[in-house]
Amino acid sequence: MISTEEFMRREKMVRQARRNRWYLLGLVIVVIVVVIVVSVTVTSGEKAKNQPAAARNDPAAAELLSLLEVAMKKDSMDHTTLYDETTYQAQAFNWLAKNSQLSTYDRSQVLQRFALACFYYSTNSIRTIYTTTPTPWKKSTNWLTDQHECQWMGLDCNARLKVNVINLEENGLSGAIPLELAFLKAHLISLDLTTNSLYIEGASWDVF
Repeated sequence: MISTEEFMRREKMVRQARRNRWYLLGLVIVVIVVVIVVSVTVTSGEKAKNQPAAARNDPAAAELLSLLEVAMKKDSMDHTTLYDETTYQAQAFNWLAKNSQLSTYDRSQVLQRFALACFYYSTNSIRTIYTTTPTPWKKSTNWLTDQHECQWMGLDCNARLKVNVINLEENGLSGAIPLELAFLKAHLISLDLTTNSLYIEGASWDVF
């Protein structure tokens, strides 16, 4: 049997050991939280730094970028092309981000205009193994303007103002038919691009 004094001494040591464990646990939690916060901050900073210039300081452009990323991933397209300023996807994004009426477009019209801009940038004066001396489109009335897409040359629309016909026969197009035209597949019923220097890779048909 231990004395009262010895019991109290031991009990005090036990309480102190418990407090030390709680202090240590608290310190570990604080360190973990700090690491997570720093990691998230660095990741966010890197992502912001790598964003297209138009999206870095413009909330509307950043929202547009997010919308396009989600849509492209859904259709198994490479959304990272939006971050490479040399791609037609980035050119289309930058053009759309600067549209004065961007805030008035709903999601379907955003995707429609983006798809058509991709089509223009990927087929206008593009050098390929099939076309060594490409030229601009012969006619491009209203293309890449703030005019509604239904008023762009060579396009026709249904009653809901969705592009259902693209007719740019013999118009000096060169390059690849872009995958992004898949954004129009729900309503596009006619695509006439005959007598142009265009191609599409076999596997790319899968998105349609």
